[in-house]
Amino acid sequence: MPLPAIDPSCAVPMDMKDVEWDGPNEFLWYDAERLTLAGKGWVEESKRYERFPRRAEGRIPEKPWRQSLACAGLSLRFETDAEFMFVRSVDYDGKMNLNQSTFNSPSLYVNHGGRWRWLGIAKQAGESGAHKIMNGRIPRDLRSYLMYLPLGRGMTKLELGIPRDAVLRPSAPRTEKPVVFYGTSINHGSAACRPGTNHVALVERHFDYPVVNLGLSGSAAMEPEVVDLVNELDARIFVLDCLPNMVAAQVRERFEPAVRKLRASHPDVPIVIVDSITYQDGFLVTHRRDRCTLSNAAQQEGFARLQASGVPGLHYVYARELFTDEDEATVDGTHPNDLGFRKMADTLIKVLTPLLS
Repeated sequence: MPLPAIDPSCAVPMDMKDVEWDGPNEFLWYDAERLTLAGKGWVEESKRYERFPRRAEGRIPEKPWRQSLACAGLSLRFETDAEFMFVRSVDYDGKMNLNQSTFNSPSLYVNHGGRWRWLGIAKQAGESGAHKIMNGRIPRDLRSYLMYLPLGRGMTKLELGIPRDAVLRPSAPRTEKPVVFYGTSINHGSAACRPGTNHVALVERHFDYPVVNLGLSGSAAMEPEVVDLVNELDARIFVLDCLPNMVAAQVRERFEPAVRKLRASHPDVPIVIVDSITYQDGFLVTHRRDRCTLSNAAQQEGFARLQASGVPGLHYVYARELFTDEDEATVDGTHPNDLGFRKMADTLIKVLTPLLS
């Protein structure tokens, strides 16, 4: 059953005077609080555009808490017959968001022909903070949209601007247990060209299935306090991809206890464990090659011990299955570019397909 349309009386007029626009000149700003927000792990315990529950502040290390304030993996789901849209947002510092990179701009997808297709990226349209999120007007028809929120920044408010006579309604929330990804800046989406091209989002759209992205740039090292949080989620599948932020000694100390903790609380939930990607300059920069190789070896040894002790439902993704050091798949040797994310997604889709069937 479709949810009811939002009453336009709750919206506010949009000032078009400094927006270069040649179409209908009556637009309304709707607060995105009224739209369905997907990708949340703690819906009732966190602020609207935050990923961890507020009670985690001060209880987990500061760096993962700060990174959790970014909107990575969150998306708005809605339906509208608008022929054009604007967005505007307010950052954590209380300032109107202007001139952000595409990595930190909302990215719009539309369900077209039964699959999700990219349609636009937010681009500044005026000094008022309004951003165009489409490159031109489209034929008027009621369509389903998802809007990925910025990967690397947090927000306190987001608004959607549509023509006064357009219909806007939230999509029905999904109720399936999500696939939960916990990992580093790679899961966070660092170096993706825009929200939606990182591998977690690609997996989400491929299956059209809920995910929770707990990518924490520079700060996902299986800290016990953070693992305790991850363990609270009622997941369909857990995907653990922390090795790029861990040296071998940390892996030996934290990996097996983390997996055993998840397994004890979720006895039937598959756990997918991912190697660190191969550093693409490692063929000559030997200290980076050794760091990656030793971390992967420590995790593989821990995985073998877990299996030997009878821990069930574990699945392993090896570095060679993601991409090689000859694939030109990163921007800096470590962080995938869009080619790298596509390769990672393709591998994970193969692993997750039987687990989601």
